[in-house]
Amino acid sequence: MTSVKKVKVALLALVAALVIAIPTSAFANGTIEITSQTTGDEYYAYQVFKGDYDATAAVLSNVEWGNGVDGAAILADTNLPASLKGATSAKELAEKLSKLSDDADDLKAFADVVAAHLTDTKSAKFEADSTGLVYKSGSLADGYYLVEQGKAGKYGDQDGAKTRFIAKLVGGDAKATAKASVPEVEKGVIEDSKVPTEEEAAAAFAKALKNYQKAADYDIAQGIPYYISGTLPSTYNDYKDYYYKFTDHMSDGLDYVAGSAKIYIYNGEAQGTQIQEADDVVINWTKPNLTVTIDDLKQYVPSYNANIKIVVLYQAKLNANCVIGGAGNPNDVMLTYSNNPNSESGGTPETGDTPKKYAVVFTYGLDDTKVDGADEVTPLELAKFVLRCDSGEFEGKYAQIEGGKLTGWGTTGTQMVSDADGKFGVKGLDAGTYTLIEEQPPAGYNKRADYTFTISATLPADSTVVADTGNAVSNLKTEKTAGNAQTGLIEEKITNEKGTSLPSTGGIGTTIFTIVGIALIVAAAAIMVVRRRNAAAIQ
Repeated sequence: MTSVKKVKVALLALVAALVIAIPTSAFANGTIEITSQTTGDEYYAYQVFKGDYDATAAVLSNVEWGNGVDGAAILADTNLPASLKGATSAKELAEKLSKLSDDADDLKAFADVVAAHLTDTKSAKFEADSTGLVYKSGSLADGYYLVEQGKAGKYGDQDGAKTRFIAKLVGGDAKATAKASVPEVEKGVIEDSKVPTEEEAAAAFAKALKNYQKAADYDIAQGIPYYISGTLPSTYNDYKDYYYKFTDHMSDGLDYVAGSAKIYIYNGEAQGTQIQEADDVVINWTKPNLTVTIDDLKQYVPSYNANIKIVVLYQAKLNANCVIGGAGNPNDVMLTYSNNPNSESGGTPETGDTPKKYAVVFTYGLDDTKVDGADEVTPLELAKFVLRCDSGEFEGKYAQIEGGKLTGWGTTGTQMVSDADGKFGVKGLDAGTYTLIEEQPPAGYNKRADYTFTISATLPADSTVVADTGNAVSNLKTEKTAGNAQTGLIEEKITNEKGTSLPSTGGIGTTIFTIVGIALIVAAAAIMVVRRRNAAAIQ
């Protein structure tokens, strides 16, 4: 009888077909125990070789094919590595395997071949213990087993990954630790006063993105800079190729700015390297989703580095459907990623999804009333105003308005006209300083002086922006008026004073002057008559 040396292997984690080759213990009732980081995993054991295990000599003798594999198909598979080719039996293949080290690439390749030729005969389905993280096979006969992970579990609310891991030929019960890892995603928006230059955005990740946060306020006309980023899993090197897709979902009040998305790879503090769109790198906007798909990230990031981040910078704009105040205008991002390192290269990837991450943008409005300055109650209609921006990107420009909402800024503005109730206003304004200019006062009233004011608000803390509802600003106001954060509106009374009444031609003043004039004429005529009579008497 010929003994086969100890097969030192751990056949690796498969992320979708987690494949590990593990021998049973020297005892008749050996088990395999797997410790995982995820709950809800599924594992199955397939017998590759059967035989008699000698714990003292650490060998498996009388080696034959197990009932979990098609041995003939394994020997005939052209994907067998060169070091294992030429074997004509289970015993000869086991002898070749015994010459490989535990972490040999050829051992990983062998695991892939075995996984492709499994039968329907499972030796055991693993059961989870009370913690949900430890999985045990139950009793197994002597032999050499390949463990398939049929399902990846969950890290909390995030999809897990199927894992390659190593196990060795041991006496007694065999134990192994699953080495699954998944990427993480993040999202942010930046206040307009802190927007980096294009050069800064392409520079060091930490510097370019340090000012991004979870909430900001903007007006409808502005491009809003967002970033989304993702990391690599620590098991990245186990994958032949790696699918990577961001899906950024925008609420009704947001639209993507066409052509604005740029993809960068950042390596810690190193300058970002831009990835251009190509057949395998696609940026697509189909409302409400912006997707950025990289079919095989390995073409751009060949190997794992903990400092690597894949970053997308893009802009969106608020539109006429935007929410004023209230819960704001949120959007979220989700990352879809490969989660089976044993999938065939170039095939349809098995994937998992990250939980969504959120950012939110707020905008505000004026809801003013034109009133008589004497009582500050009587509404005045047909007053005409324009609004000038006195801070930020559009300083010195005038509001262009349609349907009561801002549409842009220009050298001339759209007039706001007070209605019969004295109402006028505009929605879709950023926090900032503005001047209200009265171009035409109501009839009988003096034109009022320009009114300059500043809109301000307190944005929600980053830690509270965790969903698309429940977000809110506070302390919305101008210098003299508190606003309504729920409606996003600031209501102010804009007063006008009546003009002063003065005498004018054609009124009572004309009558007085006429009467006095007639009296003077009559008096002069009387004097002339008297003088003529006196002159005649002297003659």
